[in-house]
Amino acid sequence: MNVTPELLEEVTRQVLAALAGQMPAAGPAGLLVGTGEWIPAVSGLRWEEEAGYQGDISPYTMVVCRQVSSAQLCDMALGRDSTPAACAVSKALLAGKPVYILEEGLPHRANQVTANPRYYAMLEGYVTQLAQFGVRVLSRAELERLLSGQPAPGNAPSAPLVLMPVEAHESAAEPKESPVFCGVLTADEARRLAKTCGGTLRLGSGAILTPLAKDVLREKRIALLFEEEVLC
Repeated sequence: MNVTPELLEEVTRQVLAALAGQMPAAGPAGLLVGTGEWIPAVSGLRWEEEAGYQGDISPYTMVVCRQVSSAQLCDMALGRDSTPAACAVSKALLAGKPVYILEEGLPHRANQVTANPRYYAMLEGYVTQLAQFGVRVLSRAELERLLSGQPAPGNAPSAPLVLMPVEAHESAAEPKESPVFCGVLTADEARRLAKTCGGTLRLGSGAILTPLAKDVLREKRIALLFEEEVLC
C-alpha cells in the first residue's frame, strides 16, 4: 500500500473527528460541471454538482467536465470565466488542480463525418489547447480507472503523439518525403499510412484525425507534420 501525504492527512482527520465524538466527513470532494447526471463510481471520493459551486475552487481536489457546449469549450480554452463551468476550469488550472473532460462530453465529435472540416478543426483546436494546459480527455471508464488507481488494460502506456515543426522536418533531409494527407483519417487508414510514411505523416490544413486513428499513430510512434500551406 502506498502511503501518500494525502492519505495520512485523511487518516489523521478521521482519528481527530472520532476522538471528538463526531462522525468523520466524507472523503475529498471533486466538482462535476456541465450537463448530465453521470457520477464517477470511485470509492473514497465525494462529488458536488456545479449548482453548488460559488466561485471558490479550494474545497475541491479536481474538476470533471461531464458535457460541455461549443461555447463553453471555447471559453475554457481561452481562459474566460463567463460560465460556472469555465470559471471552475480556469481556477482549477490556476490552482494546479487536475481537470478532466469526458470523451462522451464533447458533442461536436458525434458530427465528425458530416461537419465542415475547418469548423471541426477549430473546435478540436480548443481541445488541443486545453490538453496543452494539462486538461485530459478521457472516457468514463478510463477516468474511473485513473481515479481508482487501477492500471489501464492491455500493454504499457503508449507514447504521446509527436508534433514536428516544419523547420525540423526540412532540416532532417529525409531521403523520401511522404505525400500530404487530407480529409478524415480513420484508424484503418492510419494503419495503412503507418507502413509507408517513413515514420512521419504529413497532414494538410483541415485534416481530421479520429480518436482511434490517434491511438494507432501513438502505438506506431508516427510523428505528425502539419503542412499549413496545403489546404484540404
